[in-house]
Amino acid sequence: MSVYPISGEVRRVSVLADGVTPAPAANSHPRSSLTGRVVVFDTLAGGAFSTPTTGTARVAGRQVAIVDRQPQVEIANLDLGTVAIDSAGPEWYLVLTNHGPAAFVPGTIETSARDFIVSGGSCLESVGMAIAPGASCTVQIMLLPRALGPLSSTLMITEDGAAPVVVTAELTGVGGDPTLASIPSGGHGGDAVVGTMGGTMKFTLANVTNRALKVVALALAGTDPNDFVISRDQCTDQKVAAGSTCELSVTFRPTAGGRRTATVVARTSTDVYATILVSGDAHYAPTLTASAPAVLVGSRLAIVGNGFAPNANVTVGWADGSGSATTVTTDGSGAVSFTLVLRATDRTGQRTLVAQTIDGQVASVFVKVLAKGAAFGPNSPAWPQA
Repeated sequence: MSVYPISGEVRRVSVLADGVTPAPAANSHPRSSLTGRVVVFDTLAGGAFSTPTTGTARVAGRQVAIVDRQPQVEIANLDLGTVAIDSAGPEWYLVLTNHGPAAFVPGTIETSARDFIVSGGSCLESVGMAIAPGASCTVQIMLLPRALGPLSSTLMITEDGAAPVVVTAELTGVGGDPTLASIPSGGHGGDAVVGTMGGTMKFTLANVTNRALKVVALALAGTDPNDFVISRDQCTDQKVAAGSTCELSVTFRPTAGGRRTATVVARTSTDVYATILVSGDAHYAPTLTASAPAVLVGSRLAIVGNGFAPNANVTVGWADGSGSATTVTTDGSGAVSFTLVLRATDRTGQRTLVAQTIDGQVASVFVKVLAKGAAFGPNSPAWPQA
């Protein structure tokens, strides 16, 4: 088993190719590396885990199986806007998220250009310590431009040791005379179901010059601009006096799961710009429905699922593990439909059908399986009650 301590989730390591169905084997004596990246165990079905080389057959029977799992880690790109030459700009922070299944251990944190400074953050404080699956840490960044014009750098967070995982973020900015400053410099839209509206973040743009200026455009850019909407804009086409402010709001509207980020770019008539980093966390909330609450063994039942990720492989099977699982693929809207065929030998009674993806999207539906010859109908004792 693989345990995710942050969420309390437990997942199997010994699964078939679909990533969900338990592997048909007698597995024992599991041992995990310190970070959970390598799991070693004894198995009686080596063929389920071995990977043959070209021209060789799978090795069957009892053997030691090794499952090597890499952490899936992400961090957003960041545009730090316009900052005065030889002056440190505001401190920004980026969130590094570990989606698992193994821990990530930051070793070195550095930028490729000296204009961009790693000034702190919990990732820096956690160097040499494991970031567990489902957990995150922050990296604080400042821009101290030494020349006029566009600047760029790569932020690199690298593990120590052999075969390290490296996560990178592209950093950009401009050395020049800043005209606008955002208060605050970023915001988080909370957690939302994909396809719904999340939280709204409010910001103030302040004119930091000694003259009036005009804001000509607010635009969304960055990694996931389509996951946010500028829901209130009192800045565009407005002349902002020296020392004065204007207001704007951004609403989180996720189109996919995971950590979503974007940059709000506020540009003035002098073509100088300021940026605001916005983010949010999104998840899918799939549902599963059956065409009838009860079904006879040896018959068929239509099943419909909605709210999964688009074009995702979904494995469907009984929660008790009996029978064989079926893998189906969702359409572009995240919906799926299929026909469940019940065998004459299937177990009867109240049962749970589960549909799940390899990345943890799960939906279920209760189905009462009736034996042939049993009274079957809304007025029968065997019919499921509300």
